[in-house]
Amino acid sequence: MYVRSWLRRIALSIGGLVCLASTAGQTALPPLAAASIRTPAGASSALVQAFPDFLALRSELLSQVITANPTVALRFPTTQRTTPNGPLRITVERVGDVFYVMFLYGRDGAFPYSARGNIIIKRAANTGYIQAIKWLLSDDGRSYLYLTPNNERTLIDYVVDGVVVNRGLTANTLIYYFLLQPFSFLHDSLRAQLNWRLVLAERGPAASLTMMDAIAELPANRVQADAVEPEAALLYAAANPEAMEAYLRLVNQPVDSFRELTVLPLPTRIASSDERGRGTVVDNAAWSASAGFPAGSLRQVVGLWAGRAFLLLEASGRYLVIPWQAANGNRELFIWDLTRHQPLPIGSTPDAWPTDSFRLFEIPMP
Repeated sequence: MYVRSWLRRIALSIGGLVCLASTAGQTALPPLAAASIRTPAGASSALVQAFPDFLALRSELLSQVITANPTVALRFPTTQRTTPNGPLRITVERVGDVFYVMFLYGRDGAFPYSARGNIIIKRAANTGYIQAIKWLLSDDGRSYLYLTPNNERTLIDYVVDGVVVNRGLTANTLIYYFLLQPFSFLHDSLRAQLNWRLVLAERGPAASLTMMDAIAELPANRVQADAVEPEAALLYAAANPEAMEAYLRLVNQPVDSFRELTVLPLPTRIASSDERGRGTVVDNAAWSASAGFPAGSLRQVVGLWAGRAFLLLEASGRYLVIPWQAANGNRELFIWDLTRHQPLPIGSTPDAWPTDSFRLFEIPMP
């Protein structure tokens, strides 16, 4: 009870700073919003061409397993091929009245459903019709396109880091045709509708990586009120909110650029899934004035905001959170324990952390 009361007092004091900055007429950084996540953007041609693809193999096996009569396709033996992007296993699995034709890249001696570039085709066991295609965009399986047929068109859901970015987009193309074209065709067909840079980007952003490395190498005794290094100033302000106003002046940002997040940028996420399917779409966690965000919802709130930094307050302590993007399409979180001056050892996919409700504030990086 005492800790929760303390967190509420912290939040009220921060709210006072925000009001003070607003009355001063300063302009904050652009706020976090769904529009900026959903703004269509194509990836560089180099990144599109580098995406793992196997068009020649799909074409070779088209009549043997992709469009073959179900009785033929279901007899297809598991096969392994060597590709420029590593070993690829082609296998068929039946589940009730459907079966899956799967092209799975090898990872560490296994062939997981989730590897980047995998294609999983869901077909009806009685008619053989393609019911869906899942095209994996990240190595952790949390980002993918899910295509379903709609007469002569294709409906597309775009999921990034488990969050539904777009749902029910329409492509004026038969679903079969995507399998007959390279990945670049899929990218170009949806360039005007999707923000491809959420999954096709260089490791980064560079500023975030630089800050993360600097924080990891910074001795704890350098985190002081008169710190000169940008990373030390950031850590001191995050650990001491009463010093936030001075920090924001130091980095030439208005006070109202330090603000509490109260709205999730996107409304729905994937709760659970057979890794071969789309998964169950559910509402994202809601913020409340009394408790902030519920336990285990951190990724839903900040996972897509690479290039930003956040102060997280919860019952067990204070943390600096910096989202970043890996070259394999994964979205990662750098989480720094401000009390112990060390990274939080929760792995790269903290789906269940924090274990208590938490409040979250955006902090401009130097």
